[in-house]
Formats: sequence, C-alpha cells, structure tokens
Amino acid sequence: MPQNARPELRVTLRLMSLHGPQEESIELAVDPSALYTWIPKEVTERVGVRDRNVWRFRTAAGATIERRVGDVRIEVEGHQGATVVVFAEPEDRVILGSLALTSVGLEADPATGILREMEYFLALATA
Repeated sequence: MPQNARPELRVTLRLMSLHGPQEESIELAVDPSALYTWIPKEVTERVGVRDRNVWRFRTAAGATIERRVGDVRIEVEGHQGATVVVFAEPEDRVILGSLALTSVGLEADPATGILREMEYFLALATA
C-alpha cells in the first residue's frame, strides 16, 4: 500500500425488501467515486429485490456489460433510505457507491476517510 493511502473503508449494509419482510446484511467496501452500489445478485434475489431494468455499463477496459438493477431500502450506520442497486455478477466488485450514501444522508469525509452525516445546503435566490 502506498505510504499516503488509507485503508479501505468497509461498512455493514442492511438491505430490506420493498415488497416483503426479507432483509440481509452484508459487509462491503465504500467507494464514493462510484455512483452506484453493486450487490451480489444472489443477495438481491434472497432479499426479494425486483429488477426493474437492465443497464449498460462501460468497464475500465472499455468493454460494455449489461446488469440488472432494482430498488431496495438500505441502512448504513443507523441511517435509512432507498436506492437503486446493481445486481453484481461474481466477477464484479461489490461496493457501496455515492448515490446510496447520499440517500441515507452520509458522505465519506475526504480528510479522515470515515463516514459522516452530510451537511445540507439550501440554494435560495436572495434579493
């Protein structure tokens, strides 16, 4: 690991079905540079996440892949919300992305590398 690199931040994510009582907790890496959260498809299926679409993603190598996506309720460090998740295949990296963090009111602090509550700003026109 490079001298200035931080250890990977990992959290426990609780996924809860929008359509029934199923839920499951998994540990995964936080990657605030990634927009979406990637969850193993076996976990999304056990929780009862219904796929609502198939999206295309471009990989770092330039290939295009297709993955199912669906909506789920989540909880991270006591904060709950709803977000879209990608049904990850075994070769995909499992991560918690920025859209899910924002949906529960959390952000990764760039100075400390830990999660913190977001500061909300209201943009109003002033006279």
